[in-house]
Formats: sequence, C-alpha cells, structure tokens
Amino acid sequence: MQSSKSLKFKDIVFMFLPLLVMLLIQYGVIIVDIIIIFIKNIISDEKSANAFSVELIMTRDFNQPMNSAYVTLARYIVYIVVFGIWLRKISSDSERKQLIKRPAIPTILLIIPAGIAGQFFIDSALTLVYPFFPNAFSQYDQQVTSRILGASASYVLYFAVFFVAPIAEEILFRGLIQKYVGKFFHGIMDKGAVLCTVLFQALLFGIYHGNVVQGVYAFVLGILLGFLAVRFNSLIPGIIFHISINTSMLLTPITSLLFKTTARTIISGVVCMVILLGCTWLSVKVQKRTYDK
Repeated sequence: MQSSKSLKFKDIVFMFLPLLVMLLIQYGVIIVDIIIIFIKNIISDEKSANAFSVELIMTRDFNQPMNSAYVTLARYIVYIVVFGIWLRKISSDSERKQLIKRPAIPTILLIIPAGIAGQFFIDSALTLVYPFFPNAFSQYDQQVTSRILGASASYVLYFAVFFVAPIAEEILFRGLIQKYVGKFFHGIMDKGAVLCTVLFQALLFGIYHGNVVQGVYAFVLGILLGFLAVRFNSLIPGIIFHISINTSMLLTPITSLLFKTTARTIISGVVCMVILLGCTWLSVKVQKRTYDK
C-alpha cells in the first residue's frame, strides 16, 4: 500500500515538474541576457556613470524589440533541447520512432486548412465577445497582438512564435506533460483516463499562456491538439496544426473584412468551425486508411 501511494505522489509531482523546469529556463534565459548586456556595456566605448545600472539595462536595453525577439527565440530553442532530451529519455525506442512519424501527405493537406480555419474561428469568437470583456482584451492586446503584429515585430520574432514555439510547446505539453498526466490517470481509473489526460494537459496549456483571453482559447485548442496526439500517436500532426494556427495570425487583414458585421462574424465563425472539425476528422480517417492498406 505504501509503494502504491508513493507511486501516485511521484506521478503527481512529475505532472507539474516540466512546468517548473520551464519557468526556470525562462528566468535563466532572461538572467543570461541581462549578464550579456551588462558585459557589453562594460566593454562598450559609450561608458557613463550609469552604464552599469541594472535598472538602466532593464529599461533601455533589455526591453528593446530585437533583444526581446532574440530572448523569445532563445527560450523556445532551449525548451526544444531540454524537453526533447527529457522526452527521449523516458520513451522506449518504438515510442521515439512513433513520436516523430510523419503523417501521409493527404493528411498534412487536411491538417493545414484545419489550423487556418481554427485561427479564423478563434478570431470570430474573440470579435463577438470583445465588447463584454474590454479589460481582459486590453491585457491580451498588450501581451499578444501588439507585440507580435505591432510595429515592434521582426522576422526573428515571427520565426520564434510561428515556427519554433509550436515545436517547443508540442514537445512540452503533448509529449512530456501528456505522457506524465496519462500515467497518473491510467493509474487511478479504468475508464475515462484518456479524456481526463487530454483535458488536464489542455488546462495546463491554457494557464501557461498567462492571460484570460488567450488562456481560454488555448485550452480549447489544447484539447484538439491533445486529441491529435492520441489519435496519431505522434507529435508531428500537432506541430503542423499548431504552426498553421500561429502563422494564420498574419492573415488578420482578411479576418477584418470577414468580421465587419455581427452577422458576417457569426456566419464566418460557423463555417470555419465546420472546416476545422471536418478537416481534423478527415485527417484521422485518411491517415488510418493510408496505413491500413
């Protein structure tokens, strides 16, 4: 009995441990960046009495758009390396091969429009609820929209957010965390373990995004991404889907035309939801049929 309780406690710890490591990496990258800027200021020809002030570094140098973009890119790259090695260590040889198994071409051609439709559906839903939660959307606009699509955006930030982040987050949430969460729920229940696993990792994925608006739709997308990971038993379809969602943010001019009126917004949202769910369902069917031949 004691060993059983000990095992469950260990499983609970490992469900949350990757998130703790993620926070340590995040702050570690920031500290390294501050140290680099500090040393750069010391050896710079533009020395002044305040050149070594941490406060000055934080306000003048650390928050510069390009520096912020490089910090974001570095953080996601470290995530991929650390969590990729971690996931590899706890997976068997057959699991490792399966995790990076490329889906069939027809499946990919269905997943990409599903991701685009997913982003459009999110935009339609946000447009409809925006008037009811102005304060929450103000925080969301500052943290997400203005930062990524605003004047301070750069190709480095685009590359980090649109391509590197999806790989890092899928390895972390649908790979490492979903594996630990699944082990816990399969250990305490006979039925419903898969559903609870997908819902719980999606909840953590929503919390990870740090603001209410993004957290809510990240939770919903986390469920869909968790479902893809389970059905395909691979991270690659989720990565493709995730990249499609993120890069679709660049199509904002199109969405602004679609959502000019409430009626257009509702119709567009329903159509996009149908495309999202339909293409996702078909991708699973096509993949199964392809490999059953």
